[in-house]
Formats: sequence, C-alpha cells, structure tokens
Amino acid sequence: MDTTTVGRMRGRLLDEDPDRALHFHQALPSGALDADIRYDVAAASPGVTHVTRVGELATRGVFRAMQPMLVRMAAAESRRTMRALKAHVEHPG
Repeated sequence: MDTTTVGRMRGRLLDEDPDRALHFHQALPSGALDADIRYDVAAASPGVTHVTRVGELATRGVFRAMQPMLVRMAAAESRRTMRALKAHVEHPG
C-alpha cells in the first residue's frame, strides 16, 4: 500500500525479468486511478547501465478532469524516484 496525494494505492508486481525489467500496477480501491509502471534495464557498455522508467495513468470519474495535473505529479515522482535510484546505485551504503 502506497500513500499518495490522491489516496492510498494498492500495488502488485505484474512481471519481472531479473536484471532486465520490472513491471507493476497500482490502483485506488475505487478504480478511479490506475498506474502502470515499468522499469527496463539495459547495459549500454561495460560498466554503464541505463534504467528507463515508463508510466501510464488511466483515470475515471472526477479524476478524469484532473488528469493533466496527475500526469505532472507522476512525472515529478518519476524524476525523484530515478534520482534516488541513481544515488543508491552510484553510492551504496
């Protein structure tokens, strides 16, 4: 369970390919907001790895009118997540 600015979202892992990809889904219990998020990992060259995070939002009901704002919030969260992941990988411990 993840607490967000729009409520508590339950998440579940949909698919994983160790060292290559992670795919999960989060949704509000009401079904008014769904987030589908995938991380892809690829070796660019020896010692260099690229991680890509792609998210898709689906909105219903009152959240439909708020979709542009929710997309901006999700993009900001994605940037924070990727910065934290990068810092963790580059400076473990």
